[in-house]
Amino acid sequence: MGFKDLEKFNDAMLAKQVWRLLRDQNSLFFHVFKAKYFPKSSVLEATTSSGSYAWQSIMKARKVISKGMRWRIGDGKSINLYCDNWLPGGGSSKIISPQVPKLEGAKVSTLISQDTAQETTLHAIWSCEELQEIWLTYFSWVRAEYPNISEVQELINLVGMQKQRLELFAVVAWFVWNRRNKLRLKEPSLDKSKIFSAAAQYLSAFQLKFPMKVAKSPAIETKWSPPLGEEYKTNYDGAVFEDSGEAGIGVVVRNATSEVLATLSEKIPYPGSVDLVEILAARRVVRFIVELGMSQSIFEGDSEIVYKALKSVDVGHSSIGQYVKDIMSISSSLQTFSFSHTRRQGNCVAHALAKRARFSFPLLVWMEHVPSNVIPIVVSDL
Repeated sequence: MGFKDLEKFNDAMLAKQVWRLLRDQNSLFFHVFKAKYFPKSSVLEATTSSGSYAWQSIMKARKVISKGMRWRIGDGKSINLYCDNWLPGGGSSKIISPQVPKLEGAKVSTLISQDTAQETTLHAIWSCEELQEIWLTYFSWVRAEYPNISEVQELINLVGMQKQRLELFAVVAWFVWNRRNKLRLKEPSLDKSKIFSAAAQYLSAFQLKFPMKVAKSPAIETKWSPPLGEEYKTNYDGAVFEDSGEAGIGVVVRNATSEVLATLSEKIPYPGSVDLVEILAARRVVRFIVELGMSQSIFEGDSEIVYKALKSVDVGHSSIGQYVKDIMSISSSLQTFSFSHTRRQGNCVAHALAKRARFSFPLLVWMEHVPSNVIPIVVSDL
């Protein structure tokens, strides 16, 4: 990616956590930090500077968000007239003229006449209560899981998580918008109870007339893929250092948004074969998740032999059978877990951490962080 200023990159990664605390208020991350550090305010208004190293770093990163954040005006009831960034354009985002005493603490809503307030696009096609029945059939999951959508682009991105429904969403939205315009012009329009079925028929007819041609694409290089929803994926790998008679184990834990939660680099005596290094890495990764207090994970490595043994629980294998038993015993304390296999190209971060063990102490662990030489590899997985 060509990053040259690692300090700015680190600020950007920390600022992303601040943004999560502002936007993702249904996450466990938000509830834990809010309860401890800003129970009666937002993260931007928090005053508690003491706490964990992660919280202190987040406090320092707030300035990155504050400098670039600008409110998008809706009803204006949540935006402070003088203190918040809300003015559009390339100039100052705040009111710089002297404050009027009577408007101290006032919200932007005091400047908006309800008679002239404009409807937002999001309200016109999605959030209006009268449209609920139109979207209920196929898109109720969006409303249920993401009730606080504030922008159309955010809505499109969420629907796009199920790509097979994105075309239908676009056509239904077009029908809703078309009906709205006809109503405003007092022209005959389709009853809202018939919009969804009409849109589905329209899309079906279009697809029959213009079938999609699927071109044969060249082989795509394997790349790491994030887990889904609230799951975690933990990649592991081993490396052999023949000259010193040692081996290395690398582990990286990431969530559905590709954020690194923890990493490990450990040096061990060489056990005698590559397969044993890989199965020891598999045992270490399961133990690491238990040590972190996590309750579930997908464990992914690039050794096909180890993967097949773990999937079949092949305790009869002469060299790794006992380790498979150990892994199953340790993982039994987890609520859910599974094993998956990837190619080396999809396991680059864990491999780099395993190789790094050659030059490190026997064991190094990083929380919500990776060594500086591994950062470019993490970025390439995004």
